[in-house]
Amino acid sequence: MKNRFNVPLVRLFGIIALAVIGFSFAACGGDDNGGSNPFIGTWECTNYYSGDSLTVTFNDNGIVTFTTKSSGAISGTYTWSGNTAQLTSGANYTFTVSGNTMTMTGGFNFVKK
Repeated sequence: MKNRFNVPLVRLFGIIALAVIGFSFAACGGDDNGGSNPFIGTWECTNYYSGDSLTVTFNDNGIVTFTTKSSGAISGTYTWSGNTAQLTSGANYTFTVSGNTMTMTGGFNFVKK
């Protein structure tokens, strides 16, 4: 029987799952940045693995949710400054926004929905 799991997908969600385990409180979502948070909203990945989908939703309370068709939703926390956001966990994912496009470490590209 052929393995149905996509190794990069499993690795991504494994890292995110480890990050979520460490969350026992919500981080401040960038209240000290003196401007509006450009990450707020839902972003759709344009180059995710074939046959699956990835959306990332940033809330104004510092919560970020990753959702895939294959694995469901996983939430964590983030901080932001200017046009850069960082997961506040062991997972070292950085997001950069420019207008209605966003990039994530690992080469994933997103558009704002």
